Amino acid sequence: MPILEVYRFNRVIFVVIASLFLLAATVKHYIEMYLVDYPTAVQHLDSFIYVDEWITGQDTQKEALLVSRRARNIVKEAGMVVTKWISNDS
Repeated sequence: MPILEVYRFNRVIFVVIASLFLLAATVKHYIEMYLVDYPTAVQHLDSFIYVDEWITGQDTQKEALLVSRRARNIVKEAGMVVTKWISNDS
């Protein structure tokens, strides 16, 4: 009888068919750790991410900058980077 060996992935591979699911699950895992400290940023990250784009808005420029900074810190912990942040504030 052959001896079976069990292997376990220790990295998330983002180039396979399940990539979108794995990305969403990874982001959700990290943002949930910040729910108590940054509830608004977590709510917006959880609700307004589509594939790899995050689209959200705030009532004031100050609030938008605060949520943006907190969101960047949260995803940075997951080893990712928020890029292309733009505003329509004039």
